[in-house]
Amino acid sequence: MPVIEENNVETTEQKEAAAQTEPTRAEKETGKTFTQEEVDNIVEKRLNRERKKFSSLLNGEDPREADLAEREKAVIIKELRADAKATLAEKGFPADALELLNYTDKESCDKSIEALENAVNAIVQKKVEKILCGGKPIKKAVNSQETGLRGAFGLK
Repeated sequence: MPVIEENNVETTEQKEAAAQTEPTRAEKETGKTFTQEEVDNIVEKRLNRERKKFSSLLNGEDPREADLAEREKAVIIKELRADAKATLAEKGFPADALELLNYTDKESCDKSIEALENAVNAIVQKKVEKILCGGKPIKKAVNSQETGLRGAFGLK
């Protein structure tokens, strides 16, 4: 029987040693234990992150609002481009002229169309005046006595 007692002693010692190294049920569930200082640091980081998020919301810096504003701006630009394309087509401008316009708002777009039209009209006016002025001056004026075809063609 002494052998049995030694086995009992060994098994209880092994159980005690295993109990000391074996994690508790809470440790098994989380996988790790934290000290109070570590828990405080984790909670502080989380609170700071949430404070930043909500302070930006309170200050009107919601990222969703910025995205919505960007989308709204894109829609406005598309509408202004469509209107400008129709207006330019009415006035006889090519579609390439759309790239020259300001699409900030309706008023700016209308002003840029007007400025473009004024600039093109001024250029065309200068070209027309240049063409109408003629080329080389006439060397000899037609004599009023020379009439008919001979006089018209400068023949004597």
